[in-house]
Amino acid sequence: MKFLTKRSLAFSSLLASVLAVSTMACTTPPISQPTVNVSPSIQATSNNPTGQQTITVTPQNTPQTQPVVGPMTPPVVTPVTVPPIQNTLGSYPNSNLLVDTKWLAAHLPDQNLVIIDTRPASTYAAGHITGAVNLGPALFDMANAAGDTSLLKSSSELADIFGKAGVSDTNRIIVYSSGVDANAGRVFWALENLGHKDVHVLDGGYTQWNKEGNYAVLWNSIRTATTFTPTVNASVIATKANELASLNNTNVIRVDSRNAADFIVKRIPNSINILMADYLNADGTVKSFGDMTTFLNSKGIAPGKTVIANCYVGYRSSQAYFIFSLMGYNVSNYDGSTTEWFADTSLPTQP
Repeated sequence: MKFLTKRSLAFSSLLASVLAVSTMACTTPPISQPTVNVSPSIQATSNNPTGQQTITVTPQNTPQTQPVVGPMTPPVVTPVTVPPIQNTLGSYPNSNLLVDTKWLAAHLPDQNLVIIDTRPASTYAAGHITGAVNLGPALFDMANAAGDTSLLKSSSELADIFGKAGVSDTNRIIVYSSGVDANAGRVFWALENLGHKDVHVLDGGYTQWNKEGNYAVLWNSIRTATTFTPTVNASVIATKANELASLNNTNVIRVDSRNAADFIVKRIPNSINILMADYLNADGTVKSFGDMTTFLNSKGIAPGKTVIANCYVGYRSSQAYFIFSLMGYNVSNYDGSTTEWFADTSLPTQP
């Protein structure tokens, strides 16, 4: 009995070992999955009353039709010293006024950098550049003024608005809109009116930023309130008196940005009609220095001329103000524009 018991135990042990080996041999090894680099895309769900958001993950090598939107928690920004503006947009006499998307993407962490998004609030909320504060140009208009309600507010009021938004006169400021348009030009011009010496416009605006697949966010960027101390530069604002005094001065060029149909019917004498799109390439970026020079020469606007920009209410002409500043002209923006000029029936008009 003892022999049989030992033999049975030995057989049982051998059988267990065989079964264990068999089980291991039949087990399917895990399949290693290829690693895919992804970037999260976050979009708000419009029909969700709680405001929750859905997250979709898209491979980085897939073309983006929507902005690449980042996480809802702002990233930690490491303070660095802001270097001088150096980008690929040379040649213009004042090329530092225009920055490209590559420069901005590389300098987002700069401690002293402030980015201003001038688009409507709803557009800003759908996606904007990291850290950008939303300041549309209507904030700076005299909304309750008699007549032209888009006239620029006083310098003290403008400085108060910028200061409360966390924008100081010592910051380096990048202004952008959907493109290099009237909104971007208007805020650029307002800041120059306050004497700011370090304000720039993003070439191609948010459209170009998004097209190149750069990072965007949904959260509302809020900066700590600060003080903006203005040193007013009144020379950037043209008045009715300036226009009237220079009507027969051949060294002064009046550029009218209104629609061609309106320009033909009635205009300030000796004006030249240039539309906003005329300064831009098909992709919304500013024409090269060479192309712009050729174009302006074809309009009879030679270097060295003084330019007074006008339009309907000083918005489109703000874009012209930026373009001619970039090109090195002595330029001012007639804020009252044709709305103010035409309201005074004692003033001459053409045709």
